[in-house]
Amino acid sequence: MNVGKIYMDDKIVPVKDLSFYATRFLHANYLYQTINTVDHRPLYLKEHLANLAAAHEALYGKPLELEERKIERQIANLLHEGRLPHGGNSVNIIPDNDEPHIIIEHNRMTLYEGFAILSLRPKAIITNYEIPFERHLTSVSMQTADFMNSVAKRNGLHLAIRANRKGQLISAGDYPLFAVKNRTVMTVPVAEGAKVCAEREMMFRLCQMAGINIEECDILVSELKNIDELMIFTPIGIQSVLCCDNKYFHSTVASLLDRHLPRLTKEGFSSFKRP
Repeated sequence: MNVGKIYMDDKIVPVKDLSFYATRFLHANYLYQTINTVDHRPLYLKEHLANLAAAHEALYGKPLELEERKIERQIANLLHEGRLPHGGNSVNIIPDNDEPHIIIEHNRMTLYEGFAILSLRPKAIITNYEIPFERHLTSVSMQTADFMNSVAKRNGLHLAIRANRKGQLISAGDYPLFAVKNRTVMTVPVAEGAKVCAEREMMFRLCQMAGINIEECDILVSELKNIDELMIFTPIGIQSVLCCDNKYFHSTVASLLDRHLPRLTKEGFSSFKRP
């Protein structure tokens, strides 16, 4: 849902008054974070902002000042001004690298209040590509993910899973990918191309809650036939993949994790530390 307004620094501005907005950000280079909200309150805002600031420092060589309480208030104001329901909504936070602006825009409404197991189990296709600065959430990674998902849909499927030149399964677009084998959850190490993101940390925390072992290791395309489950942690929760490359998957571990998602949501209003 497009509410027609964005937050730019300390004020809400109608998009129609910003003639540069659509064309500029269609072609701009920027970082971003997508944040889930409940009752107009952001979840894991501190972790998202920390990742955004670290990425900005790494890619632009200068600090990014982000006031957590101020941004929390701005998110609530934008959702209230847009008359959005007090259920689930997600927002994008985008620092403007040419101007000293922090832009907040409504991304989408969701059917869920907090993190949940998404009802749709998608059919996926493997797409092989590399992207620059792959550890960070950028406009390039976002647009590439959208393009690859459109390729999947043209083939009668729902989403694209990214593999790299080494034959490793890396992610589902910008979202971290997790494989399950013998009740152990596996994900690619950051050193091998996994994104540094709050969703990845949430999965580690969720597995800890559920008492499920999680390991960082290679996930090879050639080993897909031996994998029991594939899961994606999106900004609004876990998506269990139905099939990929003619291999169908279970959702047993996803169901076990589902029991602990309300607690993960509750913790999202404060900070957690990964053990």
